[in-house]
Formats: sequence, structure tokens, C-alpha cells
Amino acid sequence: MVDLGEDEDEFENFMLPLTVSFETVLQIFNNNFKQEDVKRMLIGLARDLRGIAFALNTKTSYTMLFDWMYPTYLPILQRTIERWYGEPACTTPILKLMAELMQNRS
Repeated sequence: MVDLGEDEDEFENFMLPLTVSFETVLQIFNNNFKQEDVKRMLIGLARDLRGIAFALNTKTSYTMLFDWMYPTYLPILQRTIERWYGEPACTTPILKLMAELMQNRS
């Protein structure tokens, strides 16, 4: 990810598995869903995204990540916090991701 530079097509290919996961979560949210499966997926997504955000060290790559997330996928994370606000196992990874996005010094 760090070596992608400014190649948006390569970035999209790199993010494709996460895109598929978010799209799956979005479909599950819009239908009846098994809560435990969705929670596990969202926890994993938040942890993966936090790792990616932590590794970014240029403004361009950080901007590509933020543009990929907003406005499509950040509302999913917000809905997750609203739905399971009392479950730290679910909310903590998302809040740590948000902290990394807001405090990324690169």
C-alpha cells in the first residue's frame, strides 16, 4: 500500500477485498441479518483499515484512503456505533480507526 504512490487504479485493486466486505455488510444491514456475523466483519474491517491508515505516510495516499471511505463507508461505521454502542468489542476498533484517521500526522 505504501508503495502505490499516486496510482488510483492500483489503490482500487488493493482495496477491492475491503470494498467487497463493506458492500456485503451494507447488503446485510439493509436486510435481516445475523448480528454476530456482521459484528465480526465490521471489527475486522475497522482493524484492517486502522492498520492501513497507520502505514500511510504521504498526503496523497491518505487522501485516497479517505476518499475511498467517505461518503460511502463511513456511514456504515456510524450506524454500527449507533446500533451497538454498549458493546466495546465492536465500538473500540471503530473508535481507534477514527482516532487514527483524525490524528494521522503524515
